Amino acid sequence: MRGREDGFTLIEVMVAMAVLGLAVLALIRLGAAN
Repeated sequence: MRGREDGFTLIEVMVAMAVLGLAVLALIRLGAAN
């Protein structure tokens, strides 16, 4: 479990940003539909 002191890895950050981006787009579309 060592070697994780740097926090998130580049791949984890990219995945997190992609998921958050899709969630934000979905919320914007739902908000615009109403």
